[in-house]
Amino acid sequence: MAQRLKDVLLKNQRLFSRESPYLDALLVYAGLFSAVLAAFLIETRKDLQEDVLDEILQELRQSDEPFEATVIAKWVNGLWFASLSLSLASALFVILAKAMGRRVLDREEIEAMFAPKATDGSAQQDCTGSGRYRFQLTEGHKAFRRKFEFLTMSATITISASLTLFYPGLVVLIYTSQRGIAWSVAAIAVAMGVVSFVCVLHDVYSASRYDTE
Repeated sequence: MAQRLKDVLLKNQRLFSRESPYLDALLVYAGLFSAVLAAFLIETRKDLQEDVLDEILQELRQSDEPFEATVIAKWVNGLWFASLSLSLASALFVILAKAMGRRVLDREEIEAMFAPKATDGSAQQDCTGSGRYRFQLTEGHKAFRRKFEFLTMSATITISASLTLFYPGLVVLIYTSQRGIAWSVAAIAVAMGVVSFVCVLHDVYSASRYDTE
């Protein structure tokens, strides 16, 4: 029974240790990206509101025409607010995955979760309890692996979606003043998207081969 618990703890540790550096890097990246995106939004959000000087001039001219933000301003802010939301969601998924990983590495907590209940001392019940304990440990590891990989994949997908929404907004914003630079940024974004897609396919293929072996 002790050996089985040790094996499960070792499997959990291997899985968590393998993904932990990636989760740390992803958390730092999501935090930095969210900070940069928030700085962009502080400036672009001004385009959704009427400037104070324009409002004063409008009053002096006695014009009743209401202020309306441009379509570009609405699109850019909409894309970037959605991108910021996904970036923060990615950071949350990483935190949940890290917390789950630390929890399943605690020997005492695992024993408390799956330890067999006290019996009347018969050998048959002891064997049954030991068998149930081993089964619960195995199923517990499988459940942890599914949830941990789900959170890790969710964090990767949400940060990728966040970048996917950020670049179109950036291209549209630059295109209004510098079309050449906008096309260059768009080309870089497309190249990054292709490389990321190829890397994801490679990881999925490698993971499927690892599971079948």
